[in-house]
Amino acid sequence: MEQAVRLKVYGLVQGVGFRWATRRLAVQLGIVGFVINETDGSVSIEAQGEEMNIRKFITQIEIGPSNGTKVHHVKIASVGVNPDYTTFKIY
Repeated sequence: MEQAVRLKVYGLVQGVGFRWATRRLAVQLGIVGFVINETDGSVSIEAQGEEMNIRKFITQIEIGPSNGTKVHHVKIASVGVNPDYTTFKIY
C-alpha cells in the first residue's frame, strides 16, 4: 500500500551531501518525491512509496543518510499520495 510523508530534518544537514544521499536512498527503495534545502538550515522531504520502504527510508533519514550529517530531530507528517510524483528530485 502506498504511503506518503513529509519530513522536516534538523541538524547539520546542509552542505554535507545530505540531499544527494537522500535521493540515492530513495531511488534504492523505489520512493518518489523530492528533497529541498530550507532557509532556516533544515531540509524538507516529501517521500512516497510502499509502506515498508517508507519506514526504512525514515529510519535511515533519522540516522543520517551520509557521512558528515548530524540529524538532531525529524518532524514527520502523513500527507496525501500525489500521483504526479514519478521520480525523486533534488531542489
